[in-house]
Amino acid sequence: MKRIIEDIRKLFKSMTKKRSLRFILYFVFSLFLLFIKKMDRRMYLFLIPISILALYSTFLGTYDNAYREVQPSLKALYLILPKGIWNYFFESLYYLIILFLLLINYLIIFFKYKNEPQSKRIVNLYKFLLVFAVIYILFLPFGGYRPYRPFILRFETCLPITILSMITIAYGFLFIVRKLLNEKWTYYLKIIYPSVFLLITIFFTFRDGVQIRNECEKSSLYIIANSEEDVVVLENDCAVVGWGPIYNHEDSKHYGELLYLWKITDKPKLYYNLVKYDEN
Repeated sequence: MKRIIEDIRKLFKSMTKKRSLRFILYFVFSLFLLFIKKMDRRMYLFLIPISILALYSTFLGTYDNAYREVQPSLKALYLILPKGIWNYFFESLYYLIILFLLLINYLIIFFKYKNEPQSKRIVNLYKFLLVFAVIYILFLPFGGYRPYRPFILRFETCLPITILSMITIAYGFLFIVRKLLNEKWTYYLKIIYPSVFLLITIFFTFRDGVQIRNECEKSSLYIIANSEEDVVVLENDCAVVGWGPIYNHEDSKHYGELLYLWKITDKPKLYYNLVKYDEN
């Protein structure tokens, strides 16, 4: 925790040395305050608890010892954050489609149905999405560095933003479709607008493709659960509970206790994978 506080102090000290950076910080902070002021007060009922949970999660992250040997400073993490934002939001086909749908819905609602009471609620939801995304992304560097996500942002770290984006898109879509059904002169929009959403849904369905690759793990759990031995030998190299295979049975102690807690085994057991040697 002391290291994080010290990193924050150094970060702001270095950033405020240059006038250009001070101007950028002032502009971003002013814009952020403007969005906060214009948000519906009811949004705070969601934003405040989410922020508290995010801070609590950040606090718990200070006890994580994983990859301590490759942990860059907090300043370095914030310097690579813009690259992560660009890669995730603007170089990914999937999120470009999400941004496209968000933009199309917003433009239709703002310019065509601006005075509708429900449209104002949807616009407030957009503001909430933006504020939440900014706060969430700014907190991500506090979670530390992981080699498998070198630019901090990845699909699993941005899942809350993605879910909220999909909710906003769905809410706007239903509102627009209901409005279009009552307008005779927009017949072509009644066909084109839902068709675009249908095609995108079909695209995601076939592009993603569900792949199940857990047969090795399932068979290992079956072997451990049905073995009478206190130390179970697994003649494979797949992970059972952790991220990789275990070659020393003592390293499986906590995993064995977890399997017992989940009632997969009738008693705590140790296990290990056989080391595979190159026959050549």
